[in-house]
Amino acid sequence: MVDLRMPKKDGLRVVEELMLGGPPKPRIIVITTYEDEADIRRAVKAGAKAYLVKVADCEQIEAAVRAVAAGGSLFPTTSL
Repeated sequence: MVDLRMPKKDGLRVVEELMLGGPPKPRIIVITTYEDEADIRRAVKAGAKAYLVKVADCEQIEAAVRAVAAGGSLFPTTSL
């Protein structure tokens, strides 16, 4: 899990850097306070496999972790 906005480095930049490594590629979940469509699209482009807002309940977090662990993805349906 990576926060989108961090004090010293942009979370999406971290995702991009992690994706540059060799196989296997990490399965990254972005978690943030922002549910901006542009941020979600940037997360997808960077290689994130899921996107959650920090107010997500336990069931949403579990669903994201399970989906990503199984090789899938989970993004807000209103944005993609």
